[in-house]
Amino acid sequence: MSTAIKSSYVLMISGALLCLIQIWLPGHYLTCDGPCHLYNASIVHDLWNGNNTGFYNTFYQHNYTIDPNSLTTYAMALLLFVVRGAIAEKLFLSAYALIYLSGIIVLMRRVAGNTISLWLAGGFIFIFTYALSKGFYNFSFGVAFWVWMVWAWIRYLDRPRLSALLIYLLFSSLTFFTHLLPFVFGLITTGPLLVSYGLATKSVKRRALLNLSAWAVAAAPFLVFTLLFTQKEGGLQLTLAPHPYRLLELIEFKYIINVVDTERPWAILAGVVIVGMMLLTIVRSISNFKWHKFDGFVGALLIVAFVYTFFPEDFLGRAIIISIRAQLFVMLLATLVIGYRMKEGSVKNVGGILLFASFVVLSAIRMNCRQEADMALKGILDAGKMIPDKAIVLTFDGAPGGVRPDGTPIADRNAIFHHVTHYIACDRPLILLDNYEANTGYFPISWRNETNPYIHLSLNGGFENDPPTADIPNYERMSRQKVGYVIARNIRRTAHGPSSDIHRQIDSNYKVIFSDPGYKTQLLMRKHR
Repeated sequence: MSTAIKSSYVLMISGALLCLIQIWLPGHYLTCDGPCHLYNASIVHDLWNGNNTGFYNTFYQHNYTIDPNSLTTYAMALLLFVVRGAIAEKLFLSAYALIYLSGIIVLMRRVAGNTISLWLAGGFIFIFTYALSKGFYNFSFGVAFWVWMVWAWIRYLDRPRLSALLIYLLFSSLTFFTHLLPFVFGLITTGPLLVSYGLATKSVKRRALLNLSAWAVAAAPFLVFTLLFTQKEGGLQLTLAPHPYRLLELIEFKYIINVVDTERPWAILAGVVIVGMMLLTIVRSISNFKWHKFDGFVGALLIVAFVYTFFPEDFLGRAIIISIRAQLFVMLLATLVIGYRMKEGSVKNVGGILLFASFVVLSAIRMNCRQEADMALKGILDAGKMIPDKAIVLTFDGAPGGVRPDGTPIADRNAIFHHVTHYIACDRPLILLDNYEANTGYFPISWRNETNPYIHLSLNGGFENDPPTADIPNYERMSRQKVGYVIARNIRRTAHGPSSDIHRQIDSNYKVIFSDPGYKTQLLMRKHR
C-alpha cells in the first residue's frame, strides 16, 4: 500500500471522527432554524402517539400533502421514539454527516476511476456549510442524497440493469421529498451525463435510447409533482439579472462560513484552491481535448453557474436565497471535474491536503463558538423549566447571534439563537408563537388561520424583527387565547420608536419571574387579574 493511500485512509478516519465530535461535543448543536424543526417534529410525534391532540389541534393542523421539505420532519419524529429532544437532533445531524461523507467519497472515487488519493480528503469541506448552520436541514439532507443520486445514475450508465435503475429511483425519491432544489440540480447533472456517456463511448442507438428512456421514466413523476408544487406556490415569478458580486463570493467561498468571521481566511483558502485548480484543469483540458464520459459534470457546472449568477434570491413567491444554495453546487461540481480531468500527482494531492487543513481549522473555530453558545443557552433552558405545560409563549430576541456576558456577539455571521427557545418545547406540550415554519404552508405542521400569530400578532415589522413589534391584545381577541409567558432576550428599551409600544404592553400585563443577567434573558408571566 502506497504512502498516499495510507495517508488518505488516515485523513478519512480522522475527518469522520472530527465531524462527529463537533456535533456531539456541545450539549446542543445550535443552528438558526434547527430547534424549530425539532419542535415541529415533536408535535408530529405527539400527534402520532395521540398525546395532547386537543391542545395542538386548537393551534395547528397536520398537512398530509406529498411535498418536498417533509422527509426530515418525519425522520426526526421517528427518532423521538428512541431518544429525546436534542439527542434526536444530534443523531439526525450525525446521520446527515455520515450519509454526505460516504456519498461524496464513493462519488469522487467513481469519477476518479476508483483510485484512492489525497484529493478525496477535500470532500470534508462541504459537510458543514452556512446552509446547515442556518438550520436548512431539508436542503442539507437533499444535497447529501443528491450525491448518492448522481452516483447511482453513473452506476446505471456503466452497467444498465433494472436493479441499478431502482437504486437511482430510490435516491431520486429521497432527494425530491427532502428538498426540491437538490432534486432539480440532480436532473441538471444526470441529464448531461447521459449525453456525455453517449459521446464518449459512442454507444449504439439502442443503448442510448434505453438510457434516455430510463432517465425520462424515472424523472417523469417527480416533474409532475414539481409542476403541481410550483403551481400551488404561485409559479416561479422569476426575473433574471446578472449578479457579478456573486463571482467574488464564489472565490471567497462565502457560504462555507458557519458562525464567525474568523472562519473567513480559511474559507477563502478553500475557495482559491478549488477555483484555481478548476482553471488549471480547464487550461490543460483545452490543449489536449478528448470527450470524457464524465464531461456531463462540465455541462451541469455551466448550467448551475448560470443559475448562481443570474437567478434572483427570491422566487416561488418567497426567499429561496439562491446564492447560498447554488454556490455549494458550483463548488461541488468543480471538485468532481477536477477529480476526473486532472491527473493524479503532487498538485492534486497538495490541493486535497489544503482543503482538509481548511476543514480542520474551521472545525476548531466552530467548536469553540458552539461551546460558548451552549453556555449561553443554559439561562434560556432554566427559564423554560418555570413555564407550565400547555402554556402559550411569545419570544422577543434582540441578539439572534447570541451574546457573551460582556455583551459581545457569540456568532457574528449567523443567527444561531434565532429560534433557540424551541428547545424548551421539544419534550413537552407548549405553543411557541415564533414557530415560523408553521407559517410557510409547505411543512407538515401549519398554523390554523384563527390562531396564526403571523396574521393576528405581527405589527409592522413583526415580533421576530429587531426591534420587535406586536399587538398582543389583538392576537388574544382574534384567537381567544391568552399569551401566558414572554421570553425577552437582549431587548433594548426605548422611550420612542417602533418597539416602545411592545414594552408598554409587556409592562402593564406581565411581571418578571426569572432573570439571567449574564446572558440577558428574562422570563415574564402574565399578571393575574
